[in-house]
Amino acid sequence: MPDSTIKIESEIIRWVERNLSCRVKNISPIQGGNNNRVYRVETEGKSYCLKQFFTHEDDPRDRLKHEFRFLEFCKTQNVSHVPLLIASDKKLSIILMTWVEGRTANEDDVTPKNMMKIGEILEKMNTKGLKEGVLPTASEACFSLIKHLKSVDRRVIALEDIDGRDEIAQEAVDFVVDELEPCYEKLRERFLAECAEVGLDINLEIKWDVRVASPSDFGFHNVIVGGDDELHLVDFEYAGVDDAAKLICDFLLQVKLPVPADAKGILLDVFEDLGWDRLSLNERVRVLLPLYRMKWVCMMLNEFLPVSGERREFSNQEKKKVDTRGRQIDKARTMLKSLVANF
Repeated sequence: MPDSTIKIESEIIRWVERNLSCRVKNISPIQGGNNNRVYRVETEGKSYCLKQFFTHEDDPRDRLKHEFRFLEFCKTQNVSHVPLLIASDKKLSIILMTWVEGRTANEDDVTPKNMMKIGEILEKMNTKGLKEGVLPTASEACFSLIKHLKSVDRRVIALEDIDGRDEIAQEAVDFVVDELEPCYEKLRERFLAECAEVGLDINLEIKWDVRVASPSDFGFHNVIVGGDDELHLVDFEYAGVDDAAKLICDFLLQVKLPVPADAKGILLDVFEDLGWDRLSLNERVRVLLPLYRMKWVCMMLNEFLPVSGERREFSNQEKKKVDTRGRQIDKARTMLKSLVANF
C-alpha cells in the first residue's frame, strides 16, 4: 500500500494499481473543488489524476458518465488540451486520467491572448460537428428559450427549501423572499415581453446542427497553465450537448475568475467560424444573459440547500469547518444589484 496522509479505500488503490499495472507510491488530495474528490496518484516516475465523484439519491446527475464520455469525445476530435482518459469504474464512482502538469489559472491569466486560446480549444472540440448519441446532453441543457426560462424557474423554486435554522440561514430566507423573488418576477415578465417584441419563438428548439459540444462548467477556474504557457481544460462532469448561447452566458458570468465583456466577441467569432449565424446567436445571448445572471445568483446560495451542502462536505477532504454562507449571501446580493442596475 502507498504511503499516504489521507484515508482512501484500499479497494480503490488496488483498482488503480490494476489499471496502471504498477505499484502506487503515494496518493495526495488536491484541494479546490466543491463537488468531488481529486487526488494526485504517484507511481515510479509518473503522476496521474484520480477523481472520485459525489453521488446522492436526491441528485440524479451522473457526473462520472459526463466526464468519461466527454474525454472520449475529445480524443476523437483530436483535442490535446485536456487530460487523457485511462479507466473508470461506475461502482466505485471513480475515473483515472493523465496528470496535467502546471498551475491553476489566476486573474493575471485572464488576457485577450488566453481567451483566444480557450476559444481555439472550444473550436477544435466542435470542428467535426456532432452526431446524435455521441455525447449526453449537458447538465441543465436547454434547446429552447422556454426551457431556459423553466431552468431558472426551478433554481428559484428550489430556494424555498432553505431552512432558516440559524441566523445566517434566516438571512438567506429573507434575502430570497424580500429581494430575489420580487426581482425575478419582474425579470421573468421582461424576458417574455422582450422575446415577443423581437419575434423570438420561445417554444422553438434550436436545430441539431447548431448545438454545441460544451465543457459546461466553462471558465478560467477550470484551466491549468502549463510550463510552456499552454492552456489545458479540466473538469467535465457537467459536459455534453448544449445551446451555444448558454455556454457563452456561463463563460461571461463565471464568478471565480471573471472575464471582461469583450470575451463575448471572441466566442461569437468561434461559432461564426464554425458556421453559426452570428447575429442570431448574439440575439439569443442578449436576451438570455439577464436570465442567467439570476441563475448565478441562485447558485451562490447552493450551500443552504441540503444536497449541495452534503456535496461540499464530501469534497472537503481537509474537513475544515469554515462557514462561508454569509459570504455567499453577500456575493448573491452584489450580483443581484448588478442585475437590477442593468434592467
